[in-house]
Amino acid sequence: MMITTGNAFGGAAPAPEWLRNLVGARNHYEEDLGWPATIEVEPHRVVIATGAVLDAVVMPVVVAQPVLRELRIMLQMGPVITSPGVDGWTFLTAPAAVRPITLPSDLTAMRVHGLLAGSPVTLPSETGSPYWIEPPRRRRCLPPWSVVVGTTRQVIARWDDRAELDRAA
Repeated sequence: MMITTGNAFGGAAPAPEWLRNLVGARNHYEEDLGWPATIEVEPHRVVIATGAVLDAVVMPVVVAQPVLRELRIMLQMGPVITSPGVDGWTFLTAPAAVRPITLPSDLTAMRVHGLLAGSPVTLPSETGSPYWIEPPRRRRCLPPWSVVVGTTRQVIARWDDRAELDRAA
């Protein structure tokens, strides 16, 4: 598919490389994963809104690393996104069964939160940030919201070193 943009003289010009990359990424998310992604041209990014086909749980890296490790052991890992310079990972999940999304105080105290329905999540593309910690897999269901939240609660509950817990908060 040839992507073109208009030029100052009314003719068609090839689209810039960054736009072709975004279109390719959007097509991948839509066709391979079934995610209704959209392109935001000005900030040069591909986004998906939470609430319809997926939801997201955001947590600090100190919590996220052991949570992802546990999810891998349970064969329940799903896509995880981060950005350079950001102390947080975003876990993509199947849509939460209950709205509005509320998390228990043990999670919110650790800066774990869910995104409200309709919140945009920037998806990785060739244009740069963000990037995948755990990429999505074709023909693989997203982990249930409750599994990611429950695993996060288990990880936090097992931490014996209160100094590490307090430092993470």
